[in-house]
Amino acid sequence: MSNIKIKIKLGSNEVEVEAPIELIDNAIELIPKVMEKIDTKVEINTPSITIDKNDSLSDVILKLFRDDWGKSARKLSDVKSMLELHGLSYPKQSVAVTLMRLVQNGKLRRFKGNDNEYLYTASLQLLNE
Repeated sequence: MSNIKIKIKLGSNEVEVEAPIELIDNAIELIPKVMEKIDTKVEINTPSITIDKNDSLSDVILKLFRDDWGKSARKLSDVKSMLELHGLSYPKQSVAVTLMRLVQNGKLRRFKGNDNEYLYTASLQLLNE
């Protein structure tokens, strides 16, 4: 008997189901139940932003930080996860460089958190636009 593996990712959570070929239909039926349990245990505050096909990475990040979500300090990993939740996959380095440029342009603020990791928030300039 050979097994089939199905992996589903929701934000930073991932569910993997493995079952013999003969039982894969039963395993697939379990996926929504498992995802439902994860969804109730993990609070995901997803900004309701509209992403246009012509939006650059900077545009999308600025939309995230204009939302209430961006008014709290966010790590690079938070921004990357939120982009992924909106169906956008960018390399970590691209997101980091874009965040740095937005800081240099005065759109975002950056400071070090307790764990020496940079945190980003919306600047007053951005919020007043």
